[in-house]
Amino acid sequence: MARLWSCGFELQSTSDGMEWDSTTGSPTIGTTIKHGGAASLRCNVSATTAYITHQYSATSPSVSFRVRFYLYIATPTDALDTIFLARDTATDKLSL
Repeated sequence: MARLWSCGFELQSTSDGMEWDSTTGSPTIGTTIKHGGAASLRCNVSATTAYITHQYSATSPSVSFRVRFYLYIATPTDALDTIFLARDTATDKLSL
């Protein structure tokens, strides 16, 4: 299987179009806590929503895909939060 997208936040920019398509809220780049590289994405959502989106295909292909990411939670919330969301259409989704 060919790699469709890879992002390690190594460009250390939260600008749309640099490493992902769009940014919502105010995620930041962290350089203290990271995995294997020089940077990581930090979504401190204590007051607002913060996330990034990336579309890996312009169509909805019927293929399997695999996702790997590393997650560090400094202070968990008592809310039911969406950590990861994958969609294959505008309405179908898989939340983890």
